[in-house]
Order: sequence, then structure tokens, then C-alpha cells
Amino acid sequence: MSGKIVAIALLMAITSSPVRAHCLSGESADATVTGVLERMTFAGPPNYDSLAAGDRPETYFVLRLATPACLETPEDGAVSAETLQLLLDTTQFQRYRPYLGHTVKIVGRLWPAQSGHHHTPLMLTPRSIVDAR
Repeated sequence: MSGKIVAIALLMAITSSPVRAHCLSGESADATVTGVLERMTFAGPPNYDSLAAGDRPETYFVLRLATPACLETPEDGAVSAETLQLLLDTTQFQRYRPYLGHTVKIVGRLWPAQSGHHHTPLMLTPRSIVDAR
């Protein structure tokens, strides 16, 4: 095999495998993440597949990250995400709404998605938010 082919194969292996060195570990982990706060609508019940096919819309706040987050758990292995769905209570929706479209820093708890209502590989339960502009 030529050196060029080996180098390409090695580069593909490196870029396609999760980067575990930067993963937090545990069933959930405290994290500080930065990104743009957005509202997204996903397909919900009954099939969690397609709004056009009649699934009920589910709208959530998400954080589009500046750099991907990664959490390594014994059950799921390394799970990474570029977008985090936020698990918010009613008061947090009101408090976070003014930050929509802004770059923010959120301190909270990262954990892997567990149900059909979780639309990103990793979820975030926030404790605090600040404008990061």
C-alpha cells in the first residue's frame, strides 16, 4: 500500500472516531457550554419521524454549540453533540426567552437522551445562563 493511501486511511480513522480525550465522563456531568440559543420544532408522537406525515410538533429551546460537547457513559460509550436540547421548567422558558438568537454561556448538567421526546444525542438541564457576546 502506498504511503499516500495509508495517510488517507489514517486521517479517515482519526476524523471519524469520537474524540474521547475531551469527553466528560459519568451518567451525567456538570458542564459549562457556549453557543447560540435557538428554538427548534421536532416531530413528536405518534412516530417521532415527520411533521409532514402528521406527527405532533414539539418545540424546544436548543443550544447550537460553538464546539461539540461529549459525554462518555458506561452504558452509551462516547456520545457527542453539536446541538443540545434544553430541559427547562416554565420559569426558565420565560427567563431564557430574551436570549434567543444570542450567544450565551450556560452552566448545567449534561446527560444522554433517554426518550423519543429527547431530540438531540445529549440533553442539558441548565442552572444558569449569561449573555456571552
